[in-house]
Amino acid sequence: DYYATTYECPQCKETEDPRFIKDEGTPALIPGSYASSGLAAHVMYYKYVMSMPLYRQEKDFEHLGVKISRTAMASWIIYCAENYFLPMYEYLHRKLLKRRYLMADETPIQVLKEEGRRPQSKSYVWLVRTGDNGG
Repeated sequence: DYYATTYECPQCKETEDPRFIKDEGTPALIPGSYASSGLAAHVMYYKYVMSMPLYRQEKDFEHLGVKISRTAMASWIIYCAENYFLPMYEYLHRKLLKRRYLMADETPIQVLKEEGRRPQSKSYVWLVRTGDNGG
């Protein structure tokens, strides 16, 4: 549920032209979702900083009496990455490519639902970082 408050002017309440101040409310972080920015940040922090997989977070939320599926949490992460983190990623990528030395690691992974590909085909994750060259 989203709540917005409307206030009336106490001095002009009884006049012919009453005034109202309306709070339009904060737009949803993810349209059609109940995820707040704090909840999405919490899920991402525990996944990427604390190394807690989504299935364990799902169980933790169940212990608190909240039903949040790991699918929903994964959708939030993907949406935020595509809609909020992409400009930061692109900026850091441009800065990275200006460096003189780069180191890279290529790790094969299995992706079960990748558009246009069978689950048995190889996919890769690439990690690229800079060396210590004074930049």
